[in-house]
Amino acid sequence: MLGVTTDLCVTLSNDAKDATDAKDVNDFNAEYAKLKGGAHLLAVLHARDGKDYEWKCGGWSFSPNGAGRGTMYSCLKWECNQSPPKGTEIASIDLSSDRPLRVLGAHWSSTDAFDHVSQPPPDPVAVPSAEYKDLERSFGGQSAWPSTEKLALQVTLSSNHGQISLSHFNSTLSLRMSDSGIQLQPTSNAVGMSVVTIPTSAIESCSVSCFSNLARETDLLLPGSGIQLGVLNTPELIDWCWSQHLPMATSASSRAWLYKGTPLPPKDSYTAQFESRAAYDHQAHQSCMGY
Repeated sequence: MLGVTTDLCVTLSNDAKDATDAKDVNDFNAEYAKLKGGAHLLAVLHARDGKDYEWKCGGWSFSPNGAGRGTMYSCLKWECNQSPPKGTEIASIDLSSDRPLRVLGAHWSSTDAFDHVSQPPPDPVAVPSAEYKDLERSFGGQSAWPSTEKLALQVTLSSNHGQISLSHFNSTLSLRMSDSGIQLQPTSNAVGMSVVTIPTSAIESCSVSCFSNLARETDLLLPGSGIQLGVLNTPELIDWCWSQHLPMATSASSRAWLYKGTPLPPKDSYTAQFESRAAYDHQAHQSCMGY
């Protein structure tokens, strides 16, 4: 394992239709489903130290060839599987499918070239930004919950008050989630920052921002304080949004709210999202892709 960015992909077709327009995104999903034929892949990574890692979560990847066609892959992705630590030597990989599946080849890739994107270096020292002070004014004053916390690799705070401003905190804030809300607790490298406890009722909707397959930010939109709170590579926050019945805002509506102050759509306009978890995850994927 050279770096965090590690994928195992199989080639399903070298002649899949390119779908570059927003209206054609569903074509990718349909083509992928057709090529897979309902098959599910499973890979077991056997490390040289004797540990095994099971990978079964992933999705499609597409590489255009410039002629309106391209190569469609099915990739088991590091973002949603238990990835071996960087530096682990993989001795062998067992790859299987639960039903017959035609594949044209398979490849493994691992690189550290983008580790700084998916795992930003920790802040040596952190002080409260204007955006964090806004959160403290609105949601400060409570003690830290006793529940388990998770260190957030990066928390991004964007404000839509007047001129757009934002701030980043890398490995400076720990995250807790409960039915009552979420909590941010500063770590020891933070100076002058206090605990922020955001009730679920203050969160209008969630969204997803993706800067590549390396950096996927789950966003919480807080109209009362004019803050968009993004947490890097934390898919369990999407689970939390679903369990709290918070709508998954489209990328267009979240951008309009953040950059133009346009009110977010009413929650009842997202009813169809909650017909199934698959429908909810589909909108999360669409938001990730900018739609």
